[in-house]
Amino acid sequence: GTVGQKTVTRERRLGGGEFGLFALSGALGCAVTHALVVPLDVVKTRIQTRPGQYAGFGDAFDTIRREEGGAMLIQGLGATVAGYFLYGVSVYPGYEAFKRLAFELAGPQAVLEFRVPLVLVAGALATVFTCFLITPFEAVRIRMVERPDFAPDVARGFARYAEEKP
Repeated sequence: GTVGQKTVTRERRLGGGEFGLFALSGALGCAVTHALVVPLDVVKTRIQTRPGQYAGFGDAFDTIRREEGGAMLIQGLGATVAGYFLYGVSVYPGYEAFKRLAFELAGPQAVLEFRVPLVLVAGALATVFTCFLITPFEAVRIRMVERPDFAPDVARGFARYAEEKP
């Protein structure tokens, strides 16, 4: 029929429930995936903050495990999980909101012609705003990895970070 031949140019309206599900899926997805790579991040951070100390990634991994124990390889896990939980909570629904706003402002014809640039801009805007949430967590995580005596947990890491911040 005629309905099946028309191009759909408008996305359906989303309510708070859908945006809440975007936030939940983003929070869980980002927190879990980043938690899994914390040991790699610890090694990378050490290589970056202590140049020349290690012969390479494998040497850094083995040295940290041997000299400081396996627990050091998950140092900063709390800050990583909390930070990326917030990242996912904000970036997933933020992207969707910015995308819909961009589509609305551009109009149907521009959406057909410039869909990819519009979604890229929406993703970039969501990420920029979200970076303000994750940056303090990353700052605490890096300090906890570089200086294991910086703080025993993320809460005390934030307290110390706030005290030392210029």
